[in-house]
Amino acid sequence: MTDPSKPPTEPATELDPTSVTVEAWDPLHAFSRPDEHWTRTNVGEAMPGVLTPLGWTFWGGNAERAFRGAIADMGALTAVERAVPADPNTWTMRPFYGRIGWNVDFFAVMGDRMPGTSAEKVALSLLGRVPPTLASNPTRRFYARVAASMAKVVTTSPREVRTVSAETDQWYRRTIQRLPQMDLAEARACLTEACDVFVRVLIAQGHMTFAVITPLFDAVEALVRRTGVGDAAVLSGSGGAEAGMLADMWAVSKGQLDLPEFLLRHGYHGPGEGEASSRSWREDPAPLLRILEGYRTYDESESPAARDAAAHANYRQMVDEVVASVPVWQRPAVRGLLAAAGRYIPQRGVPKRGMLQSVDVCRGVARRMGALLAADGVLSDPEDVFYLTTHELTASQLPRDVTDLVARRRGRRALYETLVIPSEWRGMPTATRAVDAADEVRRSVAGQNTVSGVGVSPGVIEGVARVVLDADFGEVDDGEILVSPTTDPSWASIMFVSAALVVDIGGALSHAAVVARELGLPCVVNTQVGTSVIRTGDRIRVDGGTGTVEILERAA
Repeated sequence: MTDPSKPPTEPATELDPTSVTVEAWDPLHAFSRPDEHWTRTNVGEAMPGVLTPLGWTFWGGNAERAFRGAIADMGALTAVERAVPADPNTWTMRPFYGRIGWNVDFFAVMGDRMPGTSAEKVALSLLGRVPPTLASNPTRRFYARVAASMAKVVTTSPREVRTVSAETDQWYRRTIQRLPQMDLAEARACLTEACDVFVRVLIAQGHMTFAVITPLFDAVEALVRRTGVGDAAVLSGSGGAEAGMLADMWAVSKGQLDLPEFLLRHGYHGPGEGEASSRSWREDPAPLLRILEGYRTYDESESPAARDAAAHANYRQMVDEVVASVPVWQRPAVRGLLAAAGRYIPQRGVPKRGMLQSVDVCRGVARRMGALLAADGVLSDPEDVFYLTTHELTASQLPRDVTDLVARRRGRRALYETLVIPSEWRGMPTATRAVDAADEVRRSVAGQNTVSGVGVSPGVIEGVARVVLDADFGEVDDGEILVSPTTDPSWASIMFVSAALVVDIGGALSHAAVVARELGLPCVVNTQVGTSVIRTGDRIRVDGGTGTVEILERAA
């Protein structure tokens, strides 16, 4: 292990990717056993790109505590397994070259322990395939406990989500307004509090997602396959968390709500909102103001409320069609299933709001601490605070030689930003230089005029593509087809003006899929290479039912 108090022997940006090793001073690169399977497909939506040390450590240990707690509450973990391991190199979520991966094996074990699923089904949902090297050891030992625990979680989780979300909203408002007056001790305590709130929200999300939303969606998909009537995307309902944000954005653009109140409600959103060092709308409203300027040109018939009404009408009509397709004696149960799906599946984003509020408090507290520490001469730059960990910032003293430690971590993160890793792998991932990987992808897709993915929101539309690789949103025009690597809740504001969505990663319950269904937009996710094959200005056809995207005419 390298002593963090000693300067590096060479600039970090000159290191070859293969020479990067797991070192104690670098929290952004962890270890994997050779037999462990990993994926970035789902976690990359919440934490895209290379995180800062503060960004990762706020997520890492807290998410580990929350995931283990939620799964243990459902009976699939023992009391010993519930505890977070002391060694981060054994966690279920780990950073590799600054990017975060899920441990597929951990969730496969959960599949083997829970009735109605298996390691193979879990791997299929996470990877789209079952690796031949994946170990599966089915056991019924946990079935009775899971059945009893799951019944309780199913009953209590909707109320838990509502309670936790409402309390987090109030906590967020109080804390954000208090930030400018905090001293160092208060800021340190507030960062600890933000960690605890984050864990509580994430546990509520885990309960709701695993015990309610995913089983409901699976049941609706099975019903559609069995009857041959309807579409699971439409039957999942509409009116989720982003709908409230869009309605408030519309109100601001029409002079019905003032901007300060909007920012108190939704200011935690913004480009790269899952990373602590990014600038939220609360701190820099410029991206938001550009979007609002476009909203001002829209007629009331194009409002979020009008779209939501149309989506509800379509939903009610399809429910009637599906119910009519089954025998009379099955109709009450089918109508009950669809009512539950329409009510609960859209709530997927509700606890995520609290999660992002916690991240924004971490962001605000860190910037306050950075300003205080820089004023005292402890840090050279207030932004240096993001190269320290949550443990270091909540401790009574910062590490010795903190300036050198920050410089070293800055250099290593700069290296990681020049690299890419696979979306899935076994053992330690192979990092390649981003420019070389991009050239290889371009060569592999040269001449390709179609893209295949997963259709998650039905409809066919033709239009001009706009490839957006980050969340600045400044260049997107009304009615263009948005093509992006991933999305997070702040992207809903620009999805609203788009004609359709094409996304590199994601699944049926990913953020892009849920919001696309709420907005009634055709959507194809998990294209893998959509942003590489499609260019801005291409005329394309998107089929959100079949999951295909066809390039009709190339841009000049």
